Amino acid sequence: MSAIFGVLRRDGGAVAEPALAAMAGVLSHRGPDGCGVLALDNCGLGHCLMRVNREDRFEAQPLHDPAGGVTMVADLRLDNRAELAAQCGIADDTLARMADSDVLLAAWRQWGEACLERLIGDFTIAVRDHRRKRLYLARDGMGQRGVYIHASDRIVAFASEIKPLFALPEVPHRLSEVAIARRLLVPVDPAPDVTMYEGVVYLPGGMVRWFDDAGGGGERRFWQPRAGAEHLGRDDAYYLEAYRSIVSEAIACRVRRLEKARC
Repeated sequence: MSAIFGVLRRDGGAVAEPALAAMAGVLSHRGPDGCGVLALDNCGLGHCLMRVNREDRFEAQPLHDPAGGVTMVADLRLDNRAELAAQCGIADDTLARMADSDVLLAAWRQWGEACLERLIGDFTIAVRDHRRKRLYLARDGMGQRGVYIHASDRIVAFASEIKPLFALPEVPHRLSEVAIARRLLVPVDPAPDVTMYEGVVYLPGGMVRWFDDAGGGGERRFWQPRAGAEHLGRDDAYYLEAYRSIVSEAIACRVRRLEKARC
């Protein structure tokens, strides 16, 4: 799958493209079909492309929308792209030439951060809101694709894997003895967002977290596992058939748009 990465400087400095290039170099195995970076003042975003679905032929990230005041990178597969496109007024012939990230950008224009509740599929997303001076990071509800984060008063750095963070001199490269002990001694990790390294966390699934230039930020859960009303109070035969139907649909979503096999 593809990968995303980026840096937000909170110390007043500009993001240098060599820093983004260093992160991209560590993620080169996730970008056999190309890599792009964009640095605008104190924020820079990057994307490594591995084409899997047919729509990936149209990927050209990072996406920059001057009119909307946002820049975006995403590692995603949208299973409901046709539904989202219809809600955003995108014609079928136009959709046929759009990447999933283009549909996501249209959804962000339409609903802003609230579009996350409407997405069905696997994704990690980074959006720079230039007007609000804010960086958003989001991860799909099931946590199929991951993102690691280092946040301090000086910088916020993120990447689909942990190693690219250590390409930045501001990110400490120290093991956490407490985290290691917890992992060894506790059968169920009480803090699943904690990694084995000091100063690096893992964004939980179904969460969006934002970081402001001035040092503030916040987070919210946009997805919770829950049973649909139509599934309540049914017998075992119904649940067995519903499970088979959902699994079949999930498999179909993953293979119906494949570009080619990847080993």
